[in-house]
Amino acid sequence: MRFYFAFLFVLMGAFNVFADSAPDGWKTFSPREEIKPTFAYDSTGGPNGSGSFIIESGPQEGQQGRWTKVYAIDGAKHYRFSVQRRMTGVQEERRFGVARILWQDALGKRVHHAEPTSASYAIGTTVASEPEYPTDGARDANGWTELSGVYLSP
Repeated sequence: MRFYFAFLFVLMGAFNVFADSAPDGWKTFSPREEIKPTFAYDSTGGPNGSGSFIIESGPQEGQQGRWTKVYAIDGAKHYRFSVQRRMTGVQEERRFGVARILWQDALGKRVHHAEPTSASYAIGTTVASEPEYPTDGARDANGWTELSGVYLSP
């Protein structure tokens, strides 16, 4: 099973893989070494040749990992997220190739929304932010699916 996944980068066709040459700030993560997939970065991949992040699992079931990057943003502003995803060997792409946005402070802790809630048992209090999951768009003729959305930061 191979995941081609990148924030604003995509992969298509043959590629020149350099596992340790990902752009600044990008890191890989796996919860345990024994379930770690293979990670690579292809600087010339994607339909535009602008680079792509690759996660490839082998025959072992349950491999899990992700590429991550932290961005400094301002609160209470709208941000657009867009990524292209192409996967092979997977029946349900939405289950295995997930994009997730976590709102955190400088210490990596969840932040609270600025506005009090009216849709909770604790009306008038501020609630902790929840992860955002960009929506899958239509798949193009080459098998790429855009995951995107516009989100108000807490």
